Amino acid sequence: NLMPVGEASEFEIGTKIYGLTKIRNVMVDHRWRVELYQGGEEMWSYNTEFDIVGDGWSYSNFNPFYENAEAGNYEFRVYIDTGDGFEHLDSKSFRVL
Repeated sequence: NLMPVGEASEFEIGTKIYGLTKIRNVMVDHRWRVELYQGGEEMWSYNTEFDIVGDGWSYSNFNPFYENAEAGNYEFRVYIDTGDGFEHLDSKSFRVL
């Protein structure tokens, strides 16, 4: 089981910042999407390929990251698509000083 280490909402410039998203009892094929916002504007986004689940998984995790962070206020937004389009799962705001 994955657990966050050094969980924080403020980071130093140049840090590699990870998000950790985990869902349990996965019974359908799915794919992930992350969007990174700075000051309310989208900087970038990324979609994974579909994970083929087969008979089911105990869990599925997704670990997006932002490298060489620059000063500012940010937000990771994480989505999941089970075949009907992306659904928002969670958002996490953080600050780089």
